[in-house]
Amino acid sequence: MDSSVRGPLNISLIDSDGRLLARHIFPLDPIRPQEIIEQSIYFEIPFESEPARLIISAQDEFGRLFALSSVPLLLQASTANHPDADPLAQFDQKIWIQVPKISMQIESGPFTISGIVLPSSPHPLLVQLMTRTGKVLAFGKIYPQEVAGQSYSNFEFTFELLLDQKQWLQVGILESAQALLGSVHFSSLEFELIPQSEANQ
Repeated sequence: MDSSVRGPLNISLIDSDGRLLARHIFPLDPIRPQEIIEQSIYFEIPFESEPARLIISAQDEFGRLFALSSVPLLLQASTANHPDADPLAQFDQKIWIQVPKISMQIESGPFTISGIVLPSSPHPLLVQLMTRTGKVLAFGKIYPQEVAGQSYSNFEFTFELLLDQKQWLQVGILESAQALLGSVHFSSLEFELIPQSEANQ
């Protein structure tokens, strides 16, 4: 787990109508970050089986959404439980931000965000730039481009932002849900945007 996550983790289970079936707040130890977590969630459903979505999200030290991942599930009553079912095994990183790198300095003006995504919906990705105080400076939509013969798609988006002083910014990329209300995946990192005058020194 990324050391920028200060927690706690928010673990939620929602049904196909968006009803919250279960929620658990998982505290993290800021001194000893955990790479793997295990948490049991108790829920009740009125039928033998029901579609649902498991959502896990985390915040950074400034209280901003840092990462979000979700997976569709088919919940089963205990009498119909399959011993081999392991929904957590389906979790994987779906969005990779390749440029910029974490803590990278970028000159203000036109600059491009790029990476790869394993799409799980036909909707465009949503991208935004946010300050440490939570102010959104810019946002937009990204339409990933399929790569022939590959399961991943490439994406890129160009911002035009001029600043007169250094600013730490979080770039966040969100993939919205195709079914079941809520987000599917969110990936982010922080970089430093610097004025053109400093970049030329």
